[in-house]
Amino acid sequence: MADNKSYVISTLPKDTTGQRDFEILVARARDFRFQSLQLAPESFGATYEAEVQKTPEHWTSRIVNPNATTFVAYRCDQYKIQDSSIDPSKAYSDAEWLGWTVLLGPNYGPAEFSLHTSPWSVIHQDPEHGRDKDKGQESRILPRWLINGMFVMPEARGLGLGRALMNAALGRAAEKSRESGAETLKCTIIVDKENDPARTLYLRSGFEVVKEEMFRPEIGKERPALTMELSRSV
Repeated sequence: MADNKSYVISTLPKDTTGQRDFEILVARARDFRFQSLQLAPESFGATYEAEVQKTPEHWTSRIVNPNATTFVAYRCDQYKIQDSSIDPSKAYSDAEWLGWTVLLGPNYGPAEFSLHTSPWSVIHQDPEHGRDKDKGQESRILPRWLINGMFVMPEARGLGLGRALMNAALGRAAEKSRESGAETLKCTIIVDKENDPARTLYLRSGFEVVKEEMFRPEIGKERPALTMELSRSV
């Protein structure tokens, strides 16, 4: 059994020192995604059956996408969870992966993050997009973010990794929002209504339920899902 001093949160690099290292990175990310879909299919909009058909190029594009930052919780006995000094170029290949989440954004476009639309398809990064230049006073468009694919391995649950991943993602989103000149952080997350531990984590992190809809997966029964949003000053 792992203890709560055995983990570090770090971001996946978008490139490596060599092609072979990058192939290892992509393969580990792909395999961890497969594992999460198999262990907790009810926690995701995608299915293992659909994802396993994706090409290597698909998985590479997810890693290098400039709109996506992947946070991974690694098992590293020599580090505490708060310590970010671990070299990510070593961690992704050498350490055990225990959890992850993806921060998507910023989105300046008119499309909202939605249960029924792939979040990867709605992001528009131009802050000028959607502004009404005919108005006398220009309105500022707030960057919007999505936390996607949150997952912690069963044996590592109850150790605070979900909260640590959430804090890392929200911290990065707040930092980037401030850099853009925004005074408010706006973030969305979508969760299965019956996933009580995840819903509780998100509520405690400051999210509020704004919508309930039925989700119809490609495989399996339809189920209720909640769209939750967080808005706070940065």
